[in-house]
Amino acid sequence: MNTEAKSGERFAEETSVQQGKRLFQQSQRLARRHFYKSKIRQKARKAENRRRRQTGRQRNLYLMLGSGVVVMMLLLVSLVGGVMSSALGIFFTPIEREKEMLTITDATRQLDAEFTHELDEIQKQYEYDQLSIEGYRTSWKEVLSVYAVTAIDDSTTSSDLWMMNSENLQRLREVFWQMNEIEGEMQEESHTILEETVDEEGNIEKNEIVTIMHRLILHIHPLTAEEYLKGYDMTEMQQQQLEALLSPDMAELWNRLLYGNVAGGDLLAVAQSQVGNVGGEIYWRWYGFSAHVEWCACFISWCAEQCGYLENGVIPRTSVCSCEWYAARGRWRDRTYMPSPGDIIMFDWIIDGIQDGLEDHIGVVEYVEDGWVHTIEGNSGDAVKRQRYRMDSQEIYGYGIVQVE
Repeated sequence: MNTEAKSGERFAEETSVQQGKRLFQQSQRLARRHFYKSKIRQKARKAENRRRRQTGRQRNLYLMLGSGVVVMMLLLVSLVGGVMSSALGIFFTPIEREKEMLTITDATRQLDAEFTHELDEIQKQYEYDQLSIEGYRTSWKEVLSVYAVTAIDDSTTSSDLWMMNSENLQRLREVFWQMNEIEGEMQEESHTILEETVDEEGNIEKNEIVTIMHRLILHIHPLTAEEYLKGYDMTEMQQQQLEALLSPDMAELWNRLLYGNVAGGDLLAVAQSQVGNVGGEIYWRWYGFSAHVEWCACFISWCAEQCGYLENGVIPRTSVCSCEWYAARGRWRDRTYMPSPGDIIMFDWIIDGIQDGLEDHIGVVEYVEDGWVHTIEGNSGDAVKRQRYRMDSQEIYGYGIVQVE
């Protein structure tokens, strides 16, 4: 091959290598450009999502607040530097959340179920003849207030207090159990019975028979928010926020957060705190009875007394189940009605296939979900228990609507 031909081949090889290098460099530049553009788009999307969530949260907060509370909140915001970074963030409802995250309402229901389960588990550890429960669970308002004011001072906890991820749920669970300690105690009670017998000659003999009664007492030791935080070194900001959260002016916000837009939230909160009580003595004695009676209506009246509903005429004081008071005020609905949390529910039991058309039992609606109405009832197996019924159950007599003026 001549010199000119060889030179042409080398030039072609060099040109091919240079073209390859140029193509490689171009592909790198294009890849880097695409990467940076993608990053910019991701940042823009995140910023837009944050803006939408912020707008949605503000809109939800304003919808939740009444005019008087708005003024107080605005004053508080000026003191603490913004609701979003404060304990008051507990009242924000997320517009968007991941499927595995719970809402505040979901979390409280889960922990309520754990509380009931713990009561059952403690009972299984003992052999007893009689059970009694002393004390009652701390209200969710108190528990969530502690959770909120302590969480904002903890860098390991998400500032999105309302987002019940596994971390926040565990923190809430720890606060809940620290504020609701359960202790089991066994007591022996001796009872002497004088038994008379007649012998073959007709003589009466008197014999003393001593029986031992084993009583299991479950002590529930509740702590208020102030008692729990007594040894906690709170900042002035946290103290201000705690006082705001526990203020009576926040009652509507708590009701909306825990139960939705309902009138009977205060009644429901009291009923929830009593779950686990056995025997109902506190309720029927409060009503005026000196001995055990059927006490489901006494329980509702007692709960109403605790939140001021009797004094304000929201619910009648009664020891019997009757819809007359609600019907006379246009507040009675049949069983086709969709109840709200805090509404009164009454039942007409079917016994031996017969239903007499009269009210037999009463409770309070906790929530409705998937075609089931969940309730809290006194004198359910002689205890305060959670129950549930199909919405179309023939044994539901109807509902009394709770209206708070």
